[in-house]
Amino acid sequence: MTATMEASVGKRGRSAAAGVGRSSESVAERAFREHNVALVKFLRSRLGHRQEHAEDIAQETFYRMSRYQSEGNTPEQPRALLFQIARNLLIDFHRSGKVQHWDEHVDIQGEELVSGAPSHERVISGREDLERLQQIVQSLPPRCQEAFVLSRFQHMKYRDIAERLGISVSMVEKHIKNAFKIIDQNMRA
Repeated sequence: MTATMEASVGKRGRSAAAGVGRSSESVAERAFREHNVALVKFLRSRLGHRQEHAEDIAQETFYRMSRYQSEGNTPEQPRALLFQIARNLLIDFHRSGKVQHWDEHVDIQGEELVSGAPSHERVISGREDLERLQQIVQSLPPRCQEAFVLSRFQHMKYRDIAERLGISVSMVEKHIKNAFKIIDQNMRA
């Protein structure tokens, strides 16, 4: 095996390539010698902003071709096989990139992370405010409370509340205005 081919095949390909015709140049070695530049150019053109991976994919391509040959296979069209292996490796590479996006990760160590969720303190404060509001509404005068609850929690119109309570619409408005005044005073206290 040539030194260039050995460098391309790397450690894991040495054992597979070792059995490939030592006395003469193998199909994989010849393919490497004749097509390495074109293959790397082909890979770079399809890797976009991740061109630094072209050499690694080319190396893996030659390793797989060497392994294919060491299994007793002789490709009829070595160049076509070489580029088909490279295309398949590109597909695998892009799939793994879509899942992992390793090249797009940003180191966030030391950064303050902000969540859209309310803080624990805010949740507790909100619960306390809600409990206080419930107590205030329960302490409203009976007609005032009933008009307020029907308006704000059951979304009834003033006219419907007036009919239900047997009072005028203006009286409903007064009860609700009074409820808001009492709630506002007590919530600020």
